[in-house]
Amino acid sequence: MPRPARTNVSWRGRHPVGVNATLAFALIVAAACQPSATTPTPTPTGTPPAASPSASPSATASATLSPTATPTPIALPNVAQVDAPSSNVAWALVAGSRLFRSNDRGGTWEERSLPPTARNPMISFISEREGWLASIASVTPCSAPTTFWHTTDGGASWQEVMAIGIVPTPCNGSVSFIDAQHGFVPALDSEFGPRVFFTKDGGVTWASSQILSDPPGLPPQGGRPDFQLGRVRAFGSTMLMSVMIRGQAGPVNYVYRSQDAGLTFTYAASIPSEGTLAIVTVSRWLRIGPPGASFETTDAGASWHSFTTDYSQGAPISPDIVFADANVGYATVRGSLQRTIDGGAHWTTLTTPGTR
Repeated sequence: MPRPARTNVSWRGRHPVGVNATLAFALIVAAACQPSATTPTPTPTGTPPAASPSASPSATASATLSPTATPTPIALPNVAQVDAPSSNVAWALVAGSRLFRSNDRGGTWEERSLPPTARNPMISFISEREGWLASIASVTPCSAPTTFWHTTDGGASWQEVMAIGIVPTPCNGSVSFIDAQHGFVPALDSEFGPRVFFTKDGGVTWASSQILSDPPGLPPQGGRPDFQLGRVRAFGSTMLMSVMIRGQAGPVNYVYRSQDAGLTFTYAASIPSEGTLAIVTVSRWLRIGPPGASFETTDAGASWHSFTTDYSQGAPISPDIVFADANVGYATVRGSLQRTIDGGAHWTTLTTPGTR
């Protein structure tokens, strides 16, 4: 997308290995002599209550999962979604099927559980314990999620939240929560145009922003512009979102701004040439390109200058880059992970969790 690691893997609930075989057999025989009992498997029940704008997410189903004893290593190249809610904490969803958390900037990873029925998931976390997973019914074409899962214990358990108000329009594959109540899902509407769904009650109810207007000076398109919307980043009361428009002469990059909690997003600045935009702070943004072709702005896009960075990658694909703060950031492309701790100047390759 044109707005991301995330191997010592441990997992609460993992069954111990290497138990003495004789002891195990004795326990099985003893258990067989006891009266049998069947414990029913709980099934999701309930429907979401009526929500008010200040309501908390309503749990309609929950799941506490244990990983398999010997998970198969994930092969690369693959896909990885990375979120970084703080300078030390990073989350990585690898291959869309295994979730990991790091509390030391990707040095070590701990595998966490996923909801049992999530399809084509997207993740967004606001801490080492609280986050959301959005389930998308279809990725061809991609549809805006209508089901969310919420965790407050670091993925040990999940509660299903039925999203009310999101229309299943095509989406860009990103979801971002900025605190326990406010979240955003960019969407494309073939009838009206690009917009952003937002929630003020933790994902229970959603409303739509106004349709995004075209940026100034947009080259002639010969039809409706092809918007590609990035994830929403929050800096106090200012929300920033990267936008790419594919035109006849190639892609053009912009930043849109909202200062009314997502009700409107308007043009803020243009981004020089093609490349991956990383919004680091409210005023400092990076445009990461090929070696020797990266740029930086420190005045919210009013002016740009060259930026020296050692970031490089083998695949000719735009990376997904996400910054936790002004210094710590992560980049992922085809499942590989890199990290910077100096604002993007230098990058270190990390082992993608689950691949060993």
